[in-house]
Amino acid sequence: GAGKNELALSAFDEASALSPRDDTVLMDKGQVLEKLGRSEEALAAYSQAIRIDPEWYTHRFLKASLLIKMRRYSEAEPLLKALLGHSKRAPLIVCTYGCALAGSGNVRKALAYFVKATRLMPNNPDSWRFKGQALLDLRRPSEALVALEKASKIAPSDDQVQFQLCKALLAVRKYQRILAEIPIEGVAHCIFHELLELANEGHNKARIERTLMSFRTAFAMESGPEALAGGLIEFTSHAYRHAAADEARQLRMWSEVISKLFSSDRRFEIVIKVFDVMVRYKESGDETVLM
Repeated sequence: GAGKNELALSAFDEASALSPRDDTVLMDKGQVLEKLGRSEEALAAYSQAIRIDPEWYTHRFLKASLLIKMRRYSEAEPLLKALLGHSKRAPLIVCTYGCALAGSGNVRKALAYFVKATRLMPNNPDSWRFKGQALLDLRRPSEALVALEKASKIAPSDDQVQFQLCKALLAVRKYQRILAEIPIEGVAHCIFHELLELANEGHNKARIERTLMSFRTAFAMESGPEALAGGLIEFTSHAYRHAAADEARQLRMWSEVISKLFSSDRRFEIVIKVFDVMVRYKESGDETVLM
């Protein structure tokens, strides 16, 4: 674990002291720092490696990939663009450049690179997943579904693939398939994200009612109510942790809608109760309501 990584770091420092012009030592050190979550130090190690050997593309690729993880897309983009010439040898560059473009909000241009990545790496689930995600963002759900089904065939147990597949199936209203193909907690998490989007878009009451009513109908069969209740509980705990006090009024509205739609169904009793307690706490700031 972490102890091993710390040992590795001191070994890299010793090796660096002995041969300060060795870029591979710095590259390995950067990767260990990245694993430890010390991103800024990892970036510095990669930058140093790049200064020693500006020709070798791996250092620049690692630095760009880390910048993407840190959501610093505009810094990653030019680094990767300069590496596209190496993509025959390292096709992952094409896919990663697409991620930098998508992160900067240039989804249509990103899609072209994801399409290219699926041709260069037909067995790489990420290139299909990113292609599907971009198509979903561009409101082309049936094409997205085709790409995500491919990703799912390659990596059936990958959580991120399953999540995007569930989103695509939701967008094309294939509810039976969702319940047949995605584990309950996966469906619940997908529903949670749909609700989160509604909250982030400004808590529009009519849309909240419409969405929850359509979910109630869509997920009435088999394990559906369990998944829907799970999604609502996840949404409740997210609101408890992150909603500001001035959102209490909107959350009270959610509470009323949830209560109106689900109070006749015993499986939602706990959801209604917990949501109400959470809202009362947000309204009063008084922790005794949580008892």
